[in-house]
Amino acid sequence: VALTVGFVLATASLIVALLAIQFHLLSLLLLMRFFEGVGTSAGLVVGMMLIIDTSSQQQARKTFSLIVLFFAFAPSVALACGGALSEYVGFNSLFILMLLLLVGLLWVVYSIEETYLGSAVPISVKKIACQYAAALTERPFIFLVLVYALGGAVMYLYNGLSPLVAIGQLHVSSSLFGELAIIPSLGLFFGALLSIRWSRSYSASRVMLIGLGFVLLSAIIMLFCFYLRWVSLVTILMPSFALFLGAAIVTPNASMIAVSSSQDAAIASSVMNAMALLLSSVVVSVVSSLMLLGVMVLPLSIFFVTLLAYLCLWLSKSH
Repeated sequence: VALTVGFVLATASLIVALLAIQFHLLSLLLLMRFFEGVGTSAGLVVGMMLIIDTSSQQQARKTFSLIVLFFAFAPSVALACGGALSEYVGFNSLFILMLLLLVGLLWVVYSIEETYLGSAVPISVKKIACQYAAALTERPFIFLVLVYALGGAVMYLYNGLSPLVAIGQLHVSSSLFGELAIIPSLGLFFGALLSIRWSRSYSASRVMLIGLGFVLLSAIIMLFCFYLRWVSLVTILMPSFALFLGAAIVTPNASMIAVSSSQDAAIASSVMNAMALLLSSVVVSVVSSLMLLGVMVLPLSIFFVTLLAYLCLWLSKSH
């Protein structure tokens, strides 16, 4: 039901957004894009709940690692399709494609069996607020959420700042840099494969330590190269393989352990994803404003964010 409501809201928002484009109503378009985001967020939140409801903790880590495999190439495919459609068909075609995708998702939702077997729970704003407050006071859960959020933040940092260096300072064409985005995507792909393999043999904490080690290594390599003024397409892109490989190992393990350790998977999932998106946005906004200080900001920001993730992982185990 939650998925259906969310995707119906997103579908209706996209239809209104198309009308807003047709009548040149920018404010309405932005408002509908907001509601579309609210609706589609149900996919990630409820998807995590489905994994927790139907899997053991170890199997959940493996399953979410498998999902990361699709994350590896989805952004590249989306950017390529979006660029081609906007250039050769028109801006409206992007919204039409998203609308078709949502209709397909609604069809998928109707084919999924309900995993919650308990009795219906009446909606109580006060009770929900108390549950959110309780989740935010669960210290191990919050620290694991921060590990998950910071693991995602390093990818957002790289994706947000590396084009500023490559295109803005090295004058690499945007099309070439976009094509070379396959390198971090391959890192995500192989990181997800390693996470699936290691989830059978190692604890989540150990796997996350290894994953953060890869991210830290990539930051150190980039930091060393930039310090020696070896700023080139190679020194920007090559470390990204290890960075995304490590992030692909950290995020599924941190997220599944965090959600399964909480008393309410639905509340935990929504809190975790909201915090991750908010923290990533804040980190990217703050760091991007510092890019005027020089290219060293990119590896330094990734380095310190990774150290903070290590600290949060240690704190999650010390309570």
